Amino acid sequence: MKPRVLALLVLLVLTAPLILARTTSAQDYTWTQGYLGPNLYFKIRAPLEARINSTVVVELALQVYESSLSVVKVAAWIYNCGVDEHYTLLRSELLGAGAQRVFNLTVAPREEGYLKLALEVEYYSTSSARYHYSYVSATITAIRATTYQELYERHTELLREHSELSREYSALRERYEHLYENYTLLLNLYENLTSAYSNLSENFHSLYSEITQLLKSTNPSVTQVKTHTQQASAPSPALIAAVLVGLMAIITKPWRILGSRKKYWWFTNISE
Repeated sequence: MKPRVLALLVLLVLTAPLILARTTSAQDYTWTQGYLGPNLYFKIRAPLEARINSTVVVELALQVYESSLSVVKVAAWIYNCGVDEHYTLLRSELLGAGAQRVFNLTVAPREEGYLKLALEVEYYSTSSARYHYSYVSATITAIRATTYQELYERHTELLREHSELSREYSALRERYEHLYENYTLLLNLYENLTSAYSNLSENFHSLYSEITQLLKSTNPSVTQVKTHTQQASAPSPALIAAVLVGLMAIITKPWRILGSRKKYWWFTNISE
């Protein structure tokens, strides 16, 4: 398997939870909520994940229900991932029914892991004069050297590159098939031409052998001269024709007929 394909598969596996979680924008944050005693409601909003040494802002909201509260102390503690921060949010304060307070707590984690927040609350309910103490701890943010968001963006970039490479591969594949088709046609043509050349070469050598035998049978001396002068090359058709014409002239001797007719031409005129 190619390294690029293997890396793409690994990123798909790693980013699958993030892809499923990103159905709405609200899921980019973690939400922790509940009651600190019978009359104080809290809600914690924090980033789903953050990088090492980045700034993490945690939002804490407190709301009073029904009766007023005489707050003794409300304290928060953010810890883990190289963070150990304590905050005293409220002390010796009266909160009426329906009152709401919002606090933004900022930290900078230095290690990978899971950031945690703890709340410690002491208050009296003014309607019943009862004392309440509550303590709660929750995991709020994942701290990573490389976040899932960054991996998701890299995954998207790899998908885009994969699409471009797929298009280039398809174009190269089509060009290769076209070139291979031309190569096959040229190979077949080469084989046909080679076969035709072999046949022509055999016919040429056969004809050359017959002409050589014919020359030997008619005039051995001419054949001997020809063999010495053109051992490495094949005779040309003009040369063969000239030799044949010469042989025919030697054999038939046409000048004899012309000579006899010229010798007695005057007798022909007298008789006429």
